[in-house]
Amino acid sequence: MSALGSHISSPALGRFYKRNGHKGRIQPEDRCFWLERDGAIVAAARLSPLEDKQPTGLLRGLWVERELRGQQLGGKLFMALMQQVEPQSLYCFAYHDAVPFYLRHGFTQTLPDTTPTQLIIKQQTYQQRGSDTCLLYHPWS
Repeated sequence: MSALGSHISSPALGRFYKRNGHKGRIQPEDRCFWLERDGAIVAAARLSPLEDKQPTGLLRGLWVERELRGQQLGGKLFMALMQQVEPQSLYCFAYHDAVPFYLRHGFTQTLPDTTPTQLIIKQQTYQQRGSDTCLLYHPWS
């Protein structure tokens, strides 16, 4: 299994997300990461830049192939991603059932005062729609 990173997404990555029920779309500015097994993508994530004074990113679409969940592939992918990007403020919107995963990997529910307003507004919008998400922060260390 190998970790790959790219500034450019591939059609295979879009198909992976669609096959696994993830509805988010890959944006041109996203930096994409994935794990492969036997030439097929088995886990993927995207890092989207945020408009901010300091380097800030939004972790999106950290997803594992349905039948391979529970094999720690998400953690392996996240660790590989963290080794390949420059230190920055990192946020994510996590479904409540995934919050324990993110907490194990260094995220916190305590947001710093420097949290971009656009993320606070987005979280409020999600809550108003009844979305089961939580905004988390990773204090890069």
